[in-house]
Amino acid sequence: MQKINMLTLVEVGEDYLVFILLFLDLIER
Repeated sequence: MQKINMLTLVEVGEDYLVFILLFLDLIER
């Protein structure tokens, strides 16, 4: 259970990080 939760958290974190980078890129432009 913990392993699955851990992997899910990492995947969501990566998606969230990409979203933040795209958002910051739009702000700079």
